[in-house]
Amino acid sequence: MKSIMLANIHQPSTHIWEVFDLAIFLAKSGRVAYMNNMGDTLEKVLEYFSSASDREATAQCNPTNFVSDVISQLVYYPGRNAIF
Repeated sequence: MKSIMLANIHQPSTHIWEVFDLAIFLAKSGRVAYMNNMGDTLEKVLEYFSSASDREATAQCNPTNFVSDVISQLVYYPGRNAIF
């Protein structure tokens, strides 16, 4: 039997992030910035947010801070599906 868990976690540690299979990140005004798999080692979400910004996620970066920083800079363009 599969279970669904909904949680709001403010700036979790990398270890906690690695426990999740799927994630939804919201930007300003509740717009979805990311809704997909996290990836085995967070690579999928970090690649996505690296492509949304002019910065590259390094091995030394804190994933929580990196994603939060990128999301805070995203801009919504009316009439487009993407927010960056």
